[in-house]
Amino acid sequence: MGVQRLVRFISHAALLPSLMLSAPTHARAQQVPAGATVNVRLLDSLGSHDSFRGRTIRATVLAPVMVNGRVAIAPRAQMVGVVDDVGIERLSGARHTVHVRFTSLIPDSSSVPIDAIVSSVDNARETVDDDGRILGPPLASLIRSRAAWSTLILGSVDPVAGALLFTAVRGEAEERHRRVAFPPGTDMTLSLRQPATLPAWPVYAPPAALPLDATNVAVLTSLPARGLAAGGRGPGDFVNIMLLGSEAQLRAAFAAAGWDTPDHMSTRSDFETFVRAAAAEGYTHQPVSAQTMFGRDPDLVFQRVTDTFAKRHHVRIWRTDSTVAGGSVWLAAATHDIGVLVSREHRGFTHRVEDNIDIEREKLVGDLVAMNQVLQLGYWSRVTPGDDARGAFVSDWRVAIVQLK
Repeated sequence: MGVQRLVRFISHAALLPSLMLSAPTHARAQQVPAGATVNVRLLDSLGSHDSFRGRTIRATVLAPVMVNGRVAIAPRAQMVGVVDDVGIERLSGARHTVHVRFTSLIPDSSSVPIDAIVSSVDNARETVDDDGRILGPPLASLIRSRAAWSTLILGSVDPVAGALLFTAVRGEAEERHRRVAFPPGTDMTLSLRQPATLPAWPVYAPPAALPLDATNVAVLTSLPARGLAAGGRGPGDFVNIMLLGSEAQLRAAFAAAGWDTPDHMSTRSDFETFVRAAAAEGYTHQPVSAQTMFGRDPDLVFQRVTDTFAKRHHVRIWRTDSTVAGGSVWLAAATHDIGVLVSREHRGFTHRVEDNIDIEREKLVGDLVAMNQVLQLGYWSRVTPGDDARGAFVSDWRVAIVQLK
């Protein structure tokens, strides 16, 4: 009997390593390395005014942070920091500056110490240096500069271009518009300066995979691949997202994700754009140029703007009569404006667009997922357009299929 007990003990002991290996790993500590980036959205306002010094700043995580193929920091976790410096440079254009140091991560009800700084601000006129200082526009001195004379010469050749350029640059010289001032909802990227040890892997479930059968693929293949520029003058933006749901679901989802609606193109909106350009300010509801599909303008348009009219995320959306996976299909062409050009053809502003349209696809989908608006998510690989058809756009030509909650 004693021998049998000894054999059973040895057998059970031999099982211990395998039992330990099969234990749930969510309770184990894990480390996020230095240099890891975290995309966040401000929950509080942030500025370079003296009153912000020492103020607590909160932000919510927008995209999962991956470590070794697993989610280490999940969307909607909160990061908390403090404004430890504000001021104005003595040199280099006397720019307004603000520095935020994020010191804690709150993945659930607990708090974890971290050391992170800002590395970039999305769609902003401001820049960020290697130390995480946010730098406002430099002090301009155009009256005595060659740039001012060049602007006047340009104005004699093309009055519209000259006026727009002059007012846009003149606005940057106005002191009150050079302050850093970000409202809640501003998107930023943070960078960890030191490794962060987290007590556990987060409990995070991404949206369920959206299955696509042959019938659904046939429907998708029959739908237009891109819009048309206003008046049918030429090809417009490619469809890179399809949304499944009702109009009420779309409006609610984009509102939750922090996307605004633009003004309609009109004399008033053109004047508003001109005034904002003169003040070097953002225009949250700046109009989107017209494109058509099915012979009509978009049914819905949404965008995200920070503090400059030169950069913005935006998407045009058209309703279709088709259904996929039981939901009404909406075709969405999402692009990212990254600069402003003066167009002789349009006698006014036009935007320069990011060539890689997949970046904007993932930005929009990521915002919807982060704000818990997506029930199922899938990707459909359509036929790659020819060189002449795709123009300057760069893509893997997959379309995100998003079923909204």
